[in-house]
Amino acid sequence: MNNISKSLDDTLLSSSTDEATKTIKDLSTDFTEAGIDALIQNDVVKEIPVVKTLLAIPKVIKSISNYLFLQKIIRFLYQLNGTTLKERQDFLASLNTSKREEIISNLILVLDKHDHLQKSELQGKLFVAYIKGLINYSDYMALTYALNMMDIKLLSSLVSFYVSETSQTLKPETIYNFIFLQLVRIDNSQIGLIGGGGPMYKRNKLGMLMVEICTEAKIPQDYKDQILGKI
Repeated sequence: MNNISKSLDDTLLSSSTDEATKTIKDLSTDFTEAGIDALIQNDVVKEIPVVKTLLAIPKVIKSISNYLFLQKIIRFLYQLNGTTLKERQDFLASLNTSKREEIISNLILVLDKHDHLQKSELQGKLFVAYIKGLINYSDYMALTYALNMMDIKLLSSLVSFYVSETSQTLKPETIYNFIFLQLVRIDNSQIGLIGGGGPMYKRNKLGMLMVEICTEAKIPQDYKDQILGKI
Protein backbone atom coordinates (compact mmCIF):
# COMPACT_ATOMS: atom_id res chain seq x y z
CA MET A 1 0.00 0.00 0.00
CA ASN A 2 1.15 3.56 -0.54
CA ASN A 3 1.27 5.91 2.43
CA ILE A 4 -2.24 7.31 1.97
CA SER A 5 -3.87 3.90 1.49
CA LYS A 6 -1.98 2.51 4.50
CA SER A 7 -3.03 5.46 6.64
CA LEU A 8 -6.69 5.01 5.62
CA ASP A 9 -6.42 1.35 6.60
CA ASP A 10 -4.96 2.43 9.94
CA THR A 11 -7.79 4.95 10.31
CA LEU A 12 -10.42 2.22 10.02
CA LEU A 13 -8.63 0.21 12.74
CA SER A 14 -8.02 3.12 15.09
CA SER A 15 -10.15 3.61 18.20
CA SER A 16 -9.32 7.31 18.01
CA THR A 17 -11.36 7.47 14.79
CA ASP A 18 -14.57 7.10 16.79
CA GLU A 19 -13.71 10.12 18.92
CA ALA A 20 -12.64 12.03 15.82
CA THR A 21 -15.86 11.33 13.89
CA LYS A 22 -17.85 12.46 16.92
CA THR A 23 -15.76 15.64 16.96
CA ILE A 24 -16.43 16.17 13.26
CA LYS A 25 -20.15 15.72 13.90
CA ASP A 26 -20.10 18.15 16.83
CA LEU A 27 -18.08 20.82 15.04
CA SER A 28 -19.61 20.79 11.59
CA THR A 29 -22.35 19.03 9.65
CA ASP A 30 -22.66 21.47 6.75
CA PHE A 31 -19.03 21.16 5.67
CA THR A 32 -18.65 24.73 4.54
CA GLU A 33 -15.14 25.84 3.67
CA ALA A 34 -14.90 27.62 7.00
CA GLY A 35 -16.10 24.48 8.75
CA ILE A 36 -13.50 22.32 7.00
CA ASP A 37 -10.77 24.79 7.91
CA ALA A 38 -11.84 24.58 11.56
CA LEU A 39 -11.82 20.79 11.43
CA ILE A 40 -8.33 20.70 9.96
CA GLN A 41 -7.09 22.82 12.86
CA ASN A 42 -8.79 20.66 15.50
CA ASP A 43 -6.29 18.64 17.55
CA VAL A 44 -8.45 15.49 17.58
CA VAL A 45 -9.16 15.53 13.86
CA LYS A 46 -5.51 16.22 13.01
CA GLU A 47 -4.59 12.92 14.71
CA ILE A 48 -6.75 10.78 12.41
CA PRO A 49 -4.04 8.73 10.63
CA VAL A 50 -5.13 9.56 7.07
CA VAL A 51 -5.65 13.26 7.86
CA LYS A 52 -2.26 13.36 9.60
CA THR A 53 -0.63 11.81 6.52
CA LEU A 54 -2.26 14.28 4.16
CA LEU A 55 -1.34 17.26 6.30
CA ALA A 56 2.27 16.09 6.24
CA ILE A 57 2.37 16.47 2.45
CA PRO A 58 4.19 19.73 1.65
CA LYS A 59 1.84 22.61 0.83
CA VAL A 60 -1.22 20.34 1.08
CA ILE A 61 -3.45 23.23 2.13
CA LYS A 62 -2.07 25.56 -0.53
CA SER A 63 -2.67 23.02 -3.29
CA ILE A 64 -6.28 23.19 -4.50
CA SER A 65 -6.39 19.54 -5.55
CA ASN A 66 -4.91 18.29 -2.27
CA TYR A 67 -7.13 20.60 -0.22
CA LEU A 68 -10.22 19.32 -2.03
CA PHE A 69 -9.08 15.73 -1.51
CA LEU A 70 -8.72 16.42 2.21
CA GLN A 71 -12.28 17.77 2.23
CA LYS A 72 -13.49 14.59 0.51
CA ILE A 73 -11.67 12.43 3.06
CA ILE A 74 -13.24 14.28 5.99
CA ARG A 75 -16.72 14.06 4.47
CA PHE A 76 -16.19 10.33 3.93
CA LEU A 77 -14.85 9.77 7.45
CA TYR A 78 -17.83 11.58 8.97
CA GLN A 79 -20.02 8.66 7.88
CA LEU A 80 -17.95 6.21 9.92
CA ASN A 81 -19.76 7.45 13.03
CA GLY A 82 -22.35 4.88 11.94
CA THR A 83 -19.93 2.02 12.71
CA THR A 84 -18.13 0.66 15.75
CA LEU A 85 -14.44 -0.15 16.02
CA LYS A 86 -15.27 -3.87 16.29
CA GLU A 87 -17.38 -3.74 13.12
CA ARG A 88 -14.50 -2.16 11.23
CA GLN A 89 -11.96 -4.59 12.68
CA ASP A 90 -14.12 -7.63 11.86
CA PHE A 91 -14.75 -6.33 8.36
CA LEU A 92 -11.06 -5.86 7.54
CA ALA A 93 -10.13 -9.16 9.20
CA SER A 94 -12.62 -10.96 6.94
CA LEU A 95 -10.73 -9.83 3.83
CA ASN A 96 -7.63 -11.49 2.47
CA THR A 97 -4.60 -9.25 2.05
CA SER A 98 -5.00 -8.61 -1.69
CA LYS A 99 -8.76 -7.87 -1.45
CA ARG A 100 -8.17 -5.55 1.50
CA GLU A 101 -5.48 -3.61 -0.36
CA GLU A 102 -7.66 -3.47 -3.49
CA ILE A 103 -10.70 -2.09 -1.64
CA ILE A 104 -8.72 0.55 0.28
CA SER A 105 -6.66 1.62 -2.74
CA ASN A 106 -9.73 1.84 -4.98
CA LEU A 107 -11.48 3.87 -2.31
CA ILE A 108 -8.66 6.43 -2.39
CA LEU A 109 -8.87 6.61 -6.19
CA VAL A 110 -12.66 6.98 -6.17
CA LEU A 111 -12.68 9.74 -3.58
CA ASP A 112 -10.01 11.63 -5.51
CA LYS A 113 -12.06 11.43 -8.73
CA HIS A 114 -15.33 12.68 -7.24
CA ASP A 115 -16.55 15.74 -9.14
CA HIS A 116 -18.85 16.83 -6.32
CA LEU A 117 -18.06 16.86 -2.61
CA GLN A 118 -21.43 15.35 -1.71
CA LYS A 119 -20.40 12.17 -3.50
CA SER A 120 -17.72 11.57 -0.88
CA GLU A 121 -20.35 11.66 1.87
CA LEU A 122 -22.52 9.21 -0.06
CA GLN A 123 -19.51 6.98 -0.69
CA GLY A 124 -19.09 6.90 3.07
CA LYS A 125 -22.68 5.68 3.41
CA LEU A 126 -22.03 2.93 0.85
CA PHE A 127 -18.85 1.88 2.64
CA VAL A 128 -20.63 1.74 6.01
CA ALA A 129 -23.36 -0.43 4.46
CA TYR A 130 -20.63 -2.75 3.13
CA ILE A 131 -18.92 -2.91 6.52
CA LYS A 132 -22.21 -3.79 8.19
CA GLY A 133 -22.97 -6.53 5.67
CA LEU A 134 -26.03 -4.78 4.28
CA ILE A 135 -24.59 -5.12 0.77
CA ASN A 136 -22.09 -7.57 -0.73
CA TYR A 137 -18.88 -6.81 -2.59
CA SER A 138 -20.52 -6.96 -6.02
CA ASP A 139 -23.26 -4.52 -5.03
CA TYR A 140 -20.74 -2.23 -3.32
CA MET A 141 -18.58 -2.01 -6.43
CA ALA A 142 -21.56 -1.50 -8.77
CA LEU A 143 -22.98 1.23 -6.51
CA THR A 144 -19.56 2.87 -6.20
CA TYR A 145 -19.25 2.99 -9.99
CA ALA A 146 -22.77 4.35 -10.40
CA LEU A 147 -22.24 7.06 -7.79
CA ASN A 148 -18.94 8.10 -9.33
CA MET A 149 -20.43 8.36 -12.83
CA MET A 150 -23.78 9.90 -11.85
CA ASP A 151 -24.64 13.57 -12.21
CA ILE A 152 -25.35 14.21 -8.52
CA LYS A 153 -28.20 16.57 -9.46
CA LEU A 154 -30.09 13.53 -10.80
CA LEU A 155 -30.19 11.75 -7.44
CA SER A 156 -33.49 13.40 -6.58
CA SER A 157 -34.91 12.12 -9.90
CA LEU A 158 -33.82 8.60 -9.01
CA VAL A 159 -35.58 8.93 -5.67
CA SER A 160 -38.75 10.12 -7.42
CA PHE A 161 -38.60 7.13 -9.76
CA TYR A 162 -38.42 4.71 -6.83
CA VAL A 163 -41.00 6.24 -4.51
CA SER A 164 -43.53 7.72 -6.95
CA GLU A 165 -46.39 6.05 -8.80
CA THR A 166 -45.52 8.13 -11.87
CA SER A 167 -42.18 6.40 -12.45
CA GLN A 168 -42.47 6.63 -16.24
CA THR A 169 -42.47 10.44 -16.45
CA LEU A 170 -38.75 11.20 -16.27
CA LYS A 171 -36.98 12.63 -19.30
CA PRO A 172 -35.68 9.92 -21.67
CA GLU A 173 -32.08 11.09 -21.29
CA THR A 174 -32.39 10.79 -17.50
CA ILE A 175 -33.92 7.32 -17.69
CA TYR A 176 -31.25 6.08 -20.09
CA ASN A 177 -28.54 7.49 -17.85
CA PHE A 178 -29.95 5.40 -15.00
CA ILE A 179 -30.18 2.36 -17.28
CA PHE A 180 -26.52 2.77 -18.24
CA LEU A 181 -25.60 2.90 -14.54
CA GLN A 182 -27.75 -0.23 -13.91
CA LEU A 183 -29.98 1.69 -11.50
CA VAL A 184 -33.09 1.15 -13.66
CA ARG A 185 -34.05 -1.85 -15.78
CA ILE A 186 -35.55 -1.56 -19.27
CA ASP A 187 -38.31 -4.01 -20.27
CA ASN A 188 -38.82 -4.36 -24.03
CA SER A 189 -41.12 -7.37 -23.79
CA GLN A 190 -44.20 -5.48 -25.01
CA ILE A 191 -42.60 -4.02 -28.13
CA GLY A 192 -43.97 -5.62 -31.32
CA LEU A 193 -46.91 -7.30 -29.64
CA ILE A 194 -50.44 -6.59 -30.83
CA GLY A 195 -51.73 -3.82 -28.62
CA GLY A 196 -48.27 -3.48 -27.14
CA GLY A 197 -46.44 -0.25 -26.51
CA GLY A 198 -42.97 1.09 -26.07
CA PRO A 199 -40.33 0.08 -23.56
CA MET A 200 -41.18 0.01 -19.87
CA TYR A 201 -38.77 1.19 -17.22
CA LYS A 202 -38.61 -0.93 -14.09
CA ARG A 203 -37.16 -0.52 -10.64
CA ASN A 204 -34.36 -2.92 -9.74
CA LYS A 205 -32.39 -4.02 -6.69
CA LEU A 206 -29.33 -1.86 -7.34
CA GLY A 207 -31.35 1.33 -7.73
CA MET A 208 -33.35 0.43 -4.63
CA LEU A 209 -30.11 0.03 -2.64
CA MET A 210 -28.78 3.36 -3.92
CA VAL A 211 -31.92 5.18 -2.79
CA GLU A 212 -32.18 3.41 0.57
CA ILE A 213 -28.52 3.78 1.52
CA CYS A 214 -27.74 7.24 0.16
CA THR A 215 -30.97 9.08 0.94
CA GLU A 216 -33.59 9.22 3.65
CA ALA A 217 -36.37 8.37 1.18
CA LYS A 218 -38.67 5.46 2.06
CA ILE A 219 -39.55 3.13 -0.82
CA PRO A 220 -43.10 1.73 -0.46
CA GLN A 221 -43.03 -1.88 0.69
CA ASP A 222 -45.06 -3.14 -2.26
CA TYR A 223 -42.48 -1.64 -4.65
CA LYS A 224 -39.69 -3.34 -2.70
CA ASP A 225 -41.54 -6.65 -2.82
CA GLN A 226 -41.91 -6.32 -6.59
CA ILE A 227 -38.21 -5.57 -6.98
CA LEU A 228 -37.22 -8.56 -4.86
CA GLY A 229 -39.72 -10.87 -6.62
CA LYS A 230 -41.91 -11.43 -3.59
CA ILE A 231 -45.09 -10.52 -5.49
